[in-house]
This record gives sequence, structure tokens and C-alpha cells, in this order.
Amino acid sequence: MKVNLLILLLITTLALSACNHEPEEHEFTFKGESENWSVEITGVFSPGSGDVYEEADAVYTYEGEEDEIRSVVIHTYALGERVRIGKEEDRLSSMESVETNFRNYSFWTLNDQGHDMIVDFKWREGDQNTKVEETITLEFIE
Repeated sequence: MKVNLLILLLITTLALSACNHEPEEHEFTFKGESENWSVEITGVFSPGSGDVYEEADAVYTYEGEEDEIRSVVIHTYALGERVRIGKEEDRLSSMESVETNFRNYSFWTLNDQGHDMIVDFKWREGDQNTKVEETITLEFIE
């Protein structure tokens, strides 16, 4: 009788501890730079935490020498799959950066599946409104 009670108690304890197990959160960072731009995307992936399971913040910073950027279009995506249509800005802020956030864009999952994260920049600069383009493949920082 005591053995049966002990087994029942053990099974109940294991079942309750399994129910209370929450999935592990994962923090992530992607970085990259080119001749004219630097990118940093940081975020948290929380599997099973409801409607919003991934939140990330991105900072795109202009590092070039040209003082006057007329406009910039930034596309962030995974190779082979569009993650975001893009963000268009008429002008950069006084700090020469663009900041945005992403919700549920699957950075963590796509990186885990082996996809490269890519950022395309297209902008116009200077008095002659010269069109310039660059692409950065981001590095996953653990």
C-alpha cells in the first residue's frame, strides 16, 4: 500500500512539473557593416508565449561621408524568404540612423533553419541626388 502511494505521489509530481515547464527564451543579435552602413538587430524569441513570440529592434546607421541623404529605402529579409517588405524614410534623423522594431518576423527560427539575414540599402545622396545601393549579410552573434 505504501509503495502504491509513493508511486502515485511520484507520478503526480512529475505530471505537475511537466505542466509548469515553460519554453526557454532566446536572446539574439545580428550585426553587419558595409562601407556606408552598420546594422544591429537585437531581440528575444519566446516560444509558446502567446500571439507575440518574437520581438526585435533594429538600428541602421549611416557611416558614410556624404552629409546629405535625400531618401533611403531599407529591406530586411532572410535569403529565400521575405521577412519584411521594407521601411522607407524620407530623411535620416540627426543621428544619421533609422530605428524600427519587428514583431514575429521569425529571425530566430529562420536563422536556426540556416537562412542568412540580409539587409538591402538604396539611397540618394548629395547635390546631384546620386543613387547608391549596398547589401549586407548579417552575422549571428551568440
